[in-house]
Amino acid sequence: APGAETHNVTGRFLAFIKTRRVKQEQDAVQAFAQHWGLNEDAASRLRELPDILQQDVMNSFAPRMGTQDINGKFLSFLRTRKLAPELDPILSFAQHWGLCED
Repeated sequence: APGAETHNVTGRFLAFIKTRRVKQEQDAVQAFAQHWGLNEDAASRLRELPDILQQDVMNSFAPRMGTQDINGKFLSFLRTRKLAPELDPILSFAQHWGLCED
């Protein structure tokens, strides 16, 4: 509970929710990494992705049975995934204004 001297209860509550959300996302990545037997490098690369892309990767990764190098397969899969412009406001802005062109 917020202290008696807390003036911005809403801000305090939102900050609390944010800490829970980050922990939940980290738990999801950890569970995914454990499920597939990913090493720390592969798991770290997954954690570095924007949330929406992270979810896409975790929902889409489906290597064939018997895959020998699961970490290599996963890292290769990561390179094929791109954030759709409509989901990334910065990329969408850059494309709209022609900032992505050489």
